[in-house]
Amino acid sequence: MRIAGAQGSAGDRQASGRTFASALASAREIIDPESQSRALMSIAEAQARAGDIPGAMAAASTIADPMYRSWALMRIAGAQGSAGDRQASGRTFASALATAREIVDPESRSWALSSIAGAQARAGDIPGAMAAASTIADPMYRSWALMSIAGAQARAGDIPGAMAAASTIADPMYRSLALRDIAEAQAGAGDRQASGRTFASALASAREIVDPESRCWALSSIAGAQARAGDIPGAMAAASTIADPIIRSWALHDIAKAQAGAGDIGEIFVLTPQGKWQPAPLALNPETGHIL
Repeated sequence: MRIAGAQGSAGDRQASGRTFASALASAREIIDPESQSRALMSIAEAQARAGDIPGAMAAASTIADPMYRSWALMRIAGAQGSAGDRQASGRTFASALATAREIVDPESRSWALSSIAGAQARAGDIPGAMAAASTIADPMYRSWALMSIAGAQARAGDIPGAMAAASTIADPMYRSLALRDIAEAQAGAGDRQASGRTFASALASAREIVDPESRCWALSSIAGAQARAGDIPGAMAAASTIADPIIRSWALHDIAKAQAGAGDIGEIFVLTPQGKWQPAPLALNPETGHIL
């Protein structure tokens, strides 16, 4: 499969087609039904990335498991959208959704629908993504889909639409992460004040999360995003509220990485005996360049 993809990337479409045919024949020899479906899904996706949409669609049609078939169609639709064929992409997304609704297990069905809704949003079809999200029975997966949609809208520059989508997310964890993505997009667009307000809303939502570990991970993710957006004091303040020391260390790692990426290696923040973060000078070994 990878050989076929490389041949396609090199422009040898005929050789790529022959190698994909061999990959498909090998996949059909797999005895375990789930493993076979997964292999065929991967090949269909690779064909779509290589530009062979008819071949990808033919491969997808042979996948017995509706979950893997829906994912294959979702990825083909994404490739069609990336190639600029929005109409074909829309039709294939519709086929992916119809296939996902064939999935018997309710959780797996919600998971597939959520994945497809997110892919639709990333492809620019926000109305279609919202319609798909509305059909998801499981509240967690519906929240996940809405988070993906809000993030896609924010990255596309539709901040009001993203905020509206985020406001409909019932689960505070996914709402906090959607607001995080919006705040990062606002910072990337240069609106630091609006970004600061949205980060504050994201942190407030994260603090609503009942499960302690999930709350800590959400706070850590937001702190890292604040650091990448250039708000190191805000990121340090957020990190200081993380109860779990291991998760807090991950947040501090992300903050330090953002500082280093910005060329800010002149100081680090340390926790004082009074429980406050304050800057401290950073010394480097002149011979190795390592932090002392």
